[in-house]
Amino acid sequence: MSNKKAPAIPDKTLTKLRRTIKESPWKTATSPRYKNAPHSYIIWFNGVTTWRWFAGRIRKHGQYRTWRGHKYKYLLLDGEAFWLDWPALNRAKANTLDRR
Repeated sequence: MSNKKAPAIPDKTLTKLRRTIKESPWKTATSPRYKNAPHSYIIWFNGVTTWRWFAGRIRKHGQYRTWRGHKYKYLLLDGEAFWLDWPALNRAKANTLDRR
C-alpha cells in the first residue's frame, strides 16, 4: 500500500461533495452478506453525470486502504469513507476501515 498523500480537496469541491452526499438517496445495504458490515450505497445519484463526478473525486483525492479485507481507493470526508465498487458508490464510517 502506498503512503502517498492524496492532494488536498479545494474548498469549492468540498462544498459540492458535502451537498451531493447530503442530498442523495443513499440506500442501506441489507443483504445477509452485509449483516455485520454496515454501509450504504448509491447507483447513479440523481444522474450519471453526478456519479461520474463523485467517482472522479474519489480517484483524485482518495487513498488506498482496506475495508473488511477489500482494497479500494477511499475518499475520507467528515468521518466517512467513500469508495467505488462498480456500479455502486459506497459509504461507511471511516473508523470501520481496517487498521493499518
